[in-house]
Amino acid sequence: MKKTKSDLTKKLVKSLIKNNLKIAFAESITGGLLASEIISIPDASKVIEESFVVYSAKAKQKILDCKSTTIEKYSVYSFEVVREMLKGLRKLSEADILVSVSGIAGPSVDLDKKIGEVFFAIEYKDKVYQKKLNLSGNRNEIRKKSLDKIFTEILNLLQ
Repeated sequence: MKKTKSDLTKKLVKSLIKNNLKIAFAESITGGLLASEIISIPDASKVIEESFVVYSAKAKQKILDCKSTTIEKYSVYSFEVVREMLKGLRKLSEADILVSVSGIAGPSVDLDKKIGEVFFAIEYKDKVYQKKLNLSGNRNEIRKKSLDKIFTEILNLLQ
């Protein structure tokens, strides 16, 4: 039987509580979905520090100190920008686990990128883990699949 998203989120929250860990997010493509899923679970206040939705390039620069030169060179849909988002989040948060995510949910894109390309990075124990996903589906399916992959990756890091 396939786990539902809430089962995955419950498992993550339970693991964070068990390990006495706090988490913080810098979200673009997911638009607050990661934080919202965590907050939907009882005892979320024990694990979530803060979350920032930085959907536009301007917000990434203003809130997380992403460099305009990095955005211009690589686009907001890149490992380079996701790592800068993580670095900016570190300045704002003392959480044990930091997560940043950006990508393209569609329905169209003007760059040489593809709909469903999602870049995320996780900082845990002074190490940065990053992944690129190539997902299919409509906007919301891509966003939900991103959540599944990111939460699964965090759980794998905690094992």
